[in-house]
Amino acid sequence: FNDQLSEQEAQKLAKKLYAETKGIRVKGSFKKSGARARWWRQIDEFEGGTESAMFNRLEAIAAADMPRTPVLGCGVSSALQPKNLSKSKSNQFKTSRINWVVQSSAVDYLHLMLVSMQHLCEEYDIKARLCITIHDEVRYLVADEDVGRAAFALHITNLLVRALFAWKMG
Repeated sequence: FNDQLSEQEAQKLAKKLYAETKGIRVKGSFKKSGARARWWRQIDEFEGGTESAMFNRLEAIAAADMPRTPVLGCGVSSALQPKNLSKSKSNQFKTSRINWVVQSSAVDYLHLMLVSMQHLCEEYDIKARLCITIHDEVRYLVADEDVGRAAFALHITNLLVRALFAWKMG
């Protein structure tokens, strides 16, 4: 936080950071879309940013006929499905659908971590019990003699879940 920046300087800096991460939206190529890829449509995509590919994927998921999380395939509420919105309202709720993809994917990640950790604790007789989850944090009660193995199991769990996400995202 820099309270010495003027509003104009802050806006300029925000635009610069936005361009560096998200990139610049450019007219893309024509791509097939629809249930059987019968129609062609022009796709506008972000390029040149460190996270352009991620933003493009988020927008593609949010614009799908039936948006689903990329890993567990959970569907968006019918209230936000593009088919239930008029063309004029479809873009109005695009940000909400993109946010839904991010938040619901985080829930998928958490659920997969919990299942993986439970499996590892049972398989290797690690004396650990889930205590609480808070947003993106998990806490376990662990017997003193199993603290190191439980920490290692959490690392393995994170590696497995990250690998699954990477594989599903392509």
